[in-house]
Amino acid sequence: MNLQSVNLWWWLATLVTHASAITLLQVIQSYPDLSILNTYINNSTNITSLLSNANNFTFLAPDNKAIDSFLSNNPNILTEGLLQATIQYSLLRGGYPKLSFTKTPQFVTSNLVNGSYTNVTAGQAVELVLDGNGTPQAVTGNKSISTPATTDIICTGGVVHIMDSVLSVPAQAVSQFTATGLEYFISILNNEGYLNTQNSGYVDSVLAQPNITYLIPNSADALANATALATKVSAEERKAIFEYHIIPGFVAYSTALENGTSWKTAQGSNVTITVQDGDTYVNSAKVIASDYIVANGVVHVLDNLLDRNDTSPPPKPTASTAPSSSISAPTPAIPSASADAKESPSHSPSSKSLSTGAIAGIAVGASAAGLLALAGLIFLFCRRRSEKQKRSSGVWSDPSTQGGGNEKATYSPPGRPQRPKVVTQENELRTTGAGGREGDGDN
Repeated sequence: MNLQSVNLWWWLATLVTHASAITLLQVIQSYPDLSILNTYINNSTNITSLLSNANNFTFLAPDNKAIDSFLSNNPNILTEGLLQATIQYSLLRGGYPKLSFTKTPQFVTSNLVNGSYTNVTAGQAVELVLDGNGTPQAVTGNKSISTPATTDIICTGGVVHIMDSVLSVPAQAVSQFTATGLEYFISILNNEGYLNTQNSGYVDSVLAQPNITYLIPNSADALANATALATKVSAEERKAIFEYHIIPGFVAYSTALENGTSWKTAQGSNVTITVQDGDTYVNSAKVIASDYIVANGVVHVLDNLLDRNDTSPPPKPTASTAPSSSISAPTPAIPSASADAKESPSHSPSSKSLSTGAIAGIAVGASAAGLLALAGLIFLFCRRRSEKQKRSSGVWSDPSTQGGGNEKATYSPPGRPQRPKVVTQENELRTTGAGGREGDGDN
């Protein structure tokens, strides 16, 4: 075994030895950025016991700047109870190193089970997710976001991430409605009398129950529909409408809202989830915001009121209403054949573009014209060649180029045939006589 291999094994053995010896409390003590947190832990026996006995965990430890910012924004709020609840909420169950964060949110249970701060029996959840840039985030109450300044610090029993802000312990649902700005829903509660003391029995009962999923209508349409129902329904029906927006006994985070799933509401009837074109619907109401973590569950916001007498899913998109799946390219300054070939077969009457058939007709006509022009050129070439041959043989010759003969030839311009002679009886006799004399001379 060479020296390099020995050094490698020695380094690994040392790492394992040290990793097994470093506890969570020792990690917190060894990082200067965690000095304020370390002071709070040392002053609390309960917190010290919690962290020293932790196993299979992820601890989201707030750094000094995070704690200073929290105290500055929330003066005189950090009691012993809130401090302990915050540390419990920061101690997640299970190991979640940096690479385990994904763009699909994960709702991880924490060690926060204190009934004064939560009513989620399995432990209040923290949402772990990657943002659009791939940065790990912990999303907590009121959609507060914490990001790690330092990740993947290994210690006995788990992993530590040093966070840039203190995790926000989720508030009661009624406080979340106000903090989120659900103005239409608050108007519905007021107009329908849900805030009246005579209705406080079933309203407060829901708020006190553990593990609740709230389906909250918050839109102008929802308010209009609720207002229209106000004068038509009885007090018992009004209660049924309220309870139909509550799913008891189950905290359904967005990852549980799968297509075709159905849950029983507090009223007794079911709601059904539909996922269509990337959107999620409860019956036919669209989910427009999701995963507001509250003390006793989770809140999803809908774009309309739910009607237990009409549980139909959203309408299927049609060709005329479905959005285009592609983005059309800008029209080029000079039309191309490929662009024309991709044009829709139907055009408006005012369109100046040519159809594919018209372009084909023009192409055929142009080809025919080209063939005719070529034939004409060939014809002229052959004719000129024939004329040249005739001129060289004397048929269309200039008299200045012809020798011999006593008879005076009639001149004709180049390219024009000579005018034929008129044959008369006198000419014939003259020609015959000349021929006879020539014959006599030869003899």
